Amino acid sequence: MSDVLIFSGTEDGRLLAERLSRAGFCVTACVATAYGEELVDQHENLKVLTGRLDENAMVTLMQQGFDHVVDATHPYAVEVSANIKAACGKAGVPYLRLLRPVSDTIAPGARVHTVDSAVEAAAYLRGKSGLVFVSTGSKEIGRFAEALGEPERIIARVLPDEASLDLCLKAGLKKKQIIAMQGPFSEALNTAMFTQTGAAFLVTKESGPTGGFPEKLRSAVACDMETVLIRRPEEMGLDEAGILRALGLTAESATAPLSATSDENVAASAETGSADQTAVAAPISAASDGNASASAKIGAALTTTDATRRVILAGIGMGSWDGMTGDVQRAVREADLLIGADRMLASVSDKMRPTAKTVSAYMPKVIKAAIDESEAKLVTVLLSGDTGFYSGARKLADTLADYDVTILPGASTVSYLAAKAGISWDDMCLISVHGRAMNAAHAVRHNRKVFALVGGKTGIGELCTELVACGLGETTIIIGSNLSYDNESITRALVRDMTAYTADGVSAAIILNDEARPAMTTHGLPDEAFIRGKAPMTKAEIRAVSLTKMGLYADSVIYDIGAGTGSVSIECALRAPEGHVYAIEKKEEAAALCEENKKNFGLSNLTVIRGTAPDGLEELPAPTHAFIGGSTGHMMEVLDVLYAKNPRMRVVITAITLETVAEMTEICKDKRVKDVEIVSLQSAVDKKAGPYHLMMGGNPVYIMSFNFGEEA
Repeated sequence: MSDVLIFSGTEDGRLLAERLSRAGFCVTACVATAYGEELVDQHENLKVLTGRLDENAMVTLMQQGFDHVVDATHPYAVEVSANIKAACGKAGVPYLRLLRPVSDTIAPGARVHTVDSAVEAAAYLRGKSGLVFVSTGSKEIGRFAEALGEPERIIARVLPDEASLDLCLKAGLKKKQIIAMQGPFSEALNTAMFTQTGAAFLVTKESGPTGGFPEKLRSAVACDMETVLIRRPEEMGLDEAGILRALGLTAESATAPLSATSDENVAASAETGSADQTAVAAPISAASDGNASASAKIGAALTTTDATRRVILAGIGMGSWDGMTGDVQRAVREADLLIGADRMLASVSDKMRPTAKTVSAYMPKVIKAAIDESEAKLVTVLLSGDTGFYSGARKLADTLADYDVTILPGASTVSYLAAKAGISWDDMCLISVHGRAMNAAHAVRHNRKVFALVGGKTGIGELCTELVACGLGETTIIIGSNLSYDNESITRALVRDMTAYTADGVSAAIILNDEARPAMTTHGLPDEAFIRGKAPMTKAEIRAVSLTKMGLYADSVIYDIGAGTGSVSIECALRAPEGHVYAIEKKEEAAALCEENKKNFGLSNLTVIRGTAPDGLEELPAPTHAFIGGSTGHMMEVLDVLYAKNPRMRVVITAITLETVAEMTEICKDKRVKDVEIVSLQSAVDKKAGPYHLMMGGNPVYIMSFNFGEEA
């Protein structure tokens, strides 16, 4: 784990800071206002700094020893982001940009006029009649009011702090025109406010689902309001999952790539140590409203007279020429240099310029080296699939940050296969098992429709084998191979019949499970749910308290030491579908029962390890959590190994014998241990005796929980 500095100007940033600190990172979160500080759930691993910083102050702060800097400021805070990125370059600290998700759709019936700034929004509304509901924050309210020239028409919704109120009053608004509330706001509340104020126009920013944009737009439609939308600045960055991967917080090893790979676009691990190596790439082109279309930008590249080269990252979809978009086809025809895997270059060989050069490459570093050495004015890099779905485009764009990069999407495989199968995909769970680990069985068990992108000749067969092992062999699978080509194949069968399926290239599959049920959100399976045998088992009441004390996350990596029949392992695996559980058990009979329970529950994210801890733990991935139900007298040795693997992990220990309770007393004295809590629990369960019910008491159990911390 490392020290992370987060500029947390959004709810997304605040939640990321809290999540990283709970996972053991030492996090410093910078917020601009005291109100922002109040929203952060502070604890030992999370320090909050309040106040606005200029670039020089940021450099000074970064030089205090941070391993990474995460820019989680608002997507419209362009100047602040520029300062953070520049400061990272001067301080030599890797820069990661957390992107807020963009809303996928516009509400049906919405009347939306898009502009580039608050001043442009005011200019559009000047001369029109009707009140204007402004939900863009207080920072630009002064410029908006001045440009509108009629501050009395404004209803401003701002944060409930003195600074925001002061800016509104200085802009000429009266108190009755100000709504000071903290979001996010529901559709019902938005509708009530719009109706109460009688506003005719809504001025807002594309703040994404987290910022409540979809709800605002639906409410505007319901109230027959026209929306003036301030376009989001274009930028490159990572979603939360990408940030977590970059920091090593995944169910995989800490060296996992920054982003997942797709087809033959294998993404190398992110390099660190300089701003150039980790800088966010140049803006992505967008074809909307006043922006130049992608085609126009390609054309502009051909007439450019300066030395700047343009790079097009072109998604070729499934790969056939007819299946490519018009913009991608033009990028191929007019490129001076085309780069891609051999099969991609072959698919466009008769469409490119006679004078165009080609380079066979798919690794980001190799692609960059080829572009660096070339004098081509327009370079088109061919990427398979959809550039926004588990694609190498994101990592490649980061690698090519020195160039003017445009990303062109390819036709979506999920849309294509769903159309061929005659089913909708708006309610599908989308996953990729191509070049990455994924708990596919969990997705299929809990979703009626699952789309899976699958790579490798035997990929489909391996996926089906996993599903069969998890008791899902009777589900239906629709397999698409060589999609869009002359030898395209669409196969519909039962999963159990496709374990030997092979196909060249990348395939796709839709798995249909009519018996799917939503995943449980709470732990506490009944004891009868497990195959018991003679091995010891942690009872339901003890499991419930122990799992509560563990505080698992969806992607936790858990050791269950002394697993017995595996009841705790099973519950942990169900609660951490994106993580992994390693059940360590020395007795063969118990380990075999654990394997049976794993198969019975259909869990692919559970591995049974036969052996005595701490032997064998060294070879396993570093854990985030550990449950110790038995250590056979080696408690301190086990804790030493756990601490060495992750000095900030969470540990829960249960004890029945007085000897183990004595070991707990020694653990309390260990300087590496903090936040110690011990609970004594004794439960009684009713048992029928003739016409009566007797409460049968169990042995008292001691449950100890603590966090590892840096040694004092």
